[in-house]
Amino acid sequence: MTGPEGLCTAALRDGAPLPAPDEVAALLREHGCAGLEVCLVAPGVEPGWASELAARLGEAVHVPAPGYVVADLRGGVRLKWADGADERADAWRSHPPHAGAVPRFADHQDRLLPRGLPPHLEPAEGRPAVMTTAEVRDQLRRLLPARPACSYLGDHRLFDEAAHRVARRLRAGLPPLETEYRRLLGGVGRLVTRGVEIEFHAGQGARAADGTLLSTPEIDAIAALLRERGLARDARVRQHGAERGPDGAEPYSEDRRTWRVELEEAEGDGEVVSPILRDTPQAYEDLVAVCAIIRGCGGWTSTRAGGHVHVGVPFGTDTALHAAHLARFQARQWLHFRLGTSIRAEAHRGTRFCQPLPGPPPVGATRIRQLRDDLKRRLAHPALKIARSVGRAGDSIEYRHGDASLDAAEWWTRAAAFAADVVLTVTADRHPPPRAWAPAGDGRTVSGQTVLAARDEVQVHRPEPPGDTVEVRSALDEYPWPRLRRHLAELYHLTPPYWRRRPAAAPAALPEPYDVAALLGWPPGARVDEESRRQLVAVLDHLHAVGALCVGAPETPAALRAHAVAAVGPGPEPVVELGRRLRAWDALTDEPDTPPTSEDLAALAAVGPEPLAALAGLPFVSTTSIRTLLADAADGSGGPDSDKERSRNFEELR
Repeated sequence: MTGPEGLCTAALRDGAPLPAPDEVAALLREHGCAGLEVCLVAPGVEPGWASELAARLGEAVHVPAPGYVVADLRGGVRLKWADGADERADAWRSHPPHAGAVPRFADHQDRLLPRGLPPHLEPAEGRPAVMTTAEVRDQLRRLLPARPACSYLGDHRLFDEAAHRVARRLRAGLPPLETEYRRLLGGVGRLVTRGVEIEFHAGQGARAADGTLLSTPEIDAIAALLRERGLARDARVRQHGAERGPDGAEPYSEDRRTWRVELEEAEGDGEVVSPILRDTPQAYEDLVAVCAIIRGCGGWTSTRAGGHVHVGVPFGTDTALHAAHLARFQARQWLHFRLGTSIRAEAHRGTRFCQPLPGPPPVGATRIRQLRDDLKRRLAHPALKIARSVGRAGDSIEYRHGDASLDAAEWWTRAAAFAADVVLTVTADRHPPPRAWAPAGDGRTVSGQTVLAARDEVQVHRPEPPGDTVEVRSALDEYPWPRLRRHLAELYHLTPPYWRRRPAAAPAALPEPYDVAALLGWPPGARVDEESRRQLVAVLDHLHAVGALCVGAPETPAALRAHAVAAVGPGPEPVVELGRRLRAWDALTDEPDTPPTSEDLAALAAVGPEPLAALAGLPFVSTTSIRTLLADAADGSGGPDSDKERSRNFEELR
C-alpha cells in the first residue's frame, strides 16, 4: 500500500506464505527510491533466507535475533523484517504492526504514540486515543510556576551568596549540597521521568577464558546489599547492557525493586542502573541508599568512570521538538559540562565518551531518523544520545557526564536540570539558536580565583566578578523553579572549569571551622549533632541574606546570639529557635532566594500547623501566598482560599 508521501508497507499477516527472496528483491528494485520505507512482517524468517536476500541485493543483512532481519540497502531503502508477534525494537528500527492496527501514511507530526506502537501506525478502533504533543504542552504549562521576582542576572549578590552559603556548610562540617529531599521542579517533577547509570570501580577484576568479565567480591557485595534493602529482586551481577532495554528480557520499569548491577568494559569496573524515577521522596531516598551502598562496599570513582542520566521525552513524533531540544542542549552544553564535573574529582575524564555536539541539527528534517542518523554520522559518543527517541510514549534521551560521582545530591540536581530542559523545550514558544562549542574552559572562568573554603577534598572558589558570569546567570534565570536555580548556582561554585583542576589550597590558609557549640550557647566541649549544624547554617544563611551580617565577616557567638534574639525574641536557645522557624519556612516555599523577615518569623511562630498544611500539595508556593495565609490565620478570617490573592495563586499554579 502506497501513501501520499510514497511510503510503502508490505505486511504479511500470520499464516501468509513467506515470499521468496527474489520476489522481495524485485519489490525493492521497483520501489527503491530514497526515503522509501518497506516493512515486511511474517513468521518463520531464517538466517539462510536473509543471506540469500543479501546475495541478490549485494548488501549486508544483519540478523540480531531469530525471526528478525534488518537490512540497510542502497538508495536509502531500509528493510525491516520481524516475526508478527515480536514486540522488540531498537532505536533505529520500528515495531511490526500490532494485531488489529491499521497502517497510517499521513505526516505523523504532533503525536505522542502509545507505548509499543510504531510511528507509521495508529491505534485501531477500541484502543486508547493518541495524545498529541499539544496536549502535553498544555498540561506542563499549567504546572509551570510564575517567573521569580529575584533574578541572578539583575542581582549579582544572589549568585555571590550561593558561594558563601556552600562555604558555610563546609566550615560547619556539613555536606556541600543539601542532602534533604527537595522538590526541585514542583509539580512537573512527577510527570517527567529520569534514570541514572552510576559507574564505579570496586576490587581487582578478571576475565574468563572466553573473554567475558568476571565480578569481584566488592561488586557481589553491592548486588547482595541492594537485594537485602529491597532495591533489587535478585543479587545477580549482569554483563554490561544484558537483558535491559525495550527488546530485553528485563526492560526498564518504575518498580523500585529493579535496580541492577552490571559489569563495565574493564576488569573491576561496575555500573548500577536505576529503574525509572520520578521526583518523589522515595526515589531520592533510594538513590541516597544506593550511593551509600557503593561507597560502603569499597566503590570509588576516577577519570575512567563516567555518569549517565536518562530523561523521558514527551516529544512524540514532532520532529521540530526533537530538533529544538538538540539546539537547546547545544546552546548551553558549556554549562552542562561545567556542572557535570565531579566536585571531588582530582582530574577530569575529558570528552572522549561524551563528545560535544559540534553544530546545529540538519535544516528541514522531517523525520526523527534523520536527526539520529546525522548525530550518529558525526559523533561516535555524543554527549546527548537520542537513540531511543522514535516517537512513542516511554522514549528517553541520554545525557552523558564527563565525571562520575557517588554523591546522591549531585545526581539529583543534575537529573533535575536535564528534566527541566525537556520541559522548557516542550513549553517554549521560541527556541534558542545552537552555538558552536568553544574548548579550553570556554572563557567563562577566572584562572586567578582563590579558595573560599575547603573540606574533605571539596573546595569552594570565591565568586567570579559580575562581568565574567553574565552568561551563567542568564542561563540560570531561564529556569522558573527558584530552588533548582539555587542548587545549580551552588553546584557551579563547587565545580572548577571542566578542562583543568586547580591545585588544592594549603590547609593552613583555610578558614577554621565554626565553634558550633559556642555559637549555639552550649557548654564548651558539648557534643554537636548534624541537626544542630544544619540549624546553625540555616541561621547564618538567613542573617547574611537579610543583611544582618556582612558577607565574609566573622560570626562571633555574641553577635549571632544578639541577631537571633532580635529576630525571635529572648529565650533559652534563640539560635536554635531561629533555625527551627527558618526550616519551617523553607519547607513551605519554593522561593529560597526570598528570606522571611522578622515579622514573618513571628507570625509563623504564632500560627499552628493546620493552616499551613494546605500549602503542602501545591507545585509552587510563593512568599506572598504564605504571608497572606499567615495574615488570614492571625485575624481568624478563615481558610486558605478566603483571600482573592491566595485563590488566584492556587488556580494558576495547581
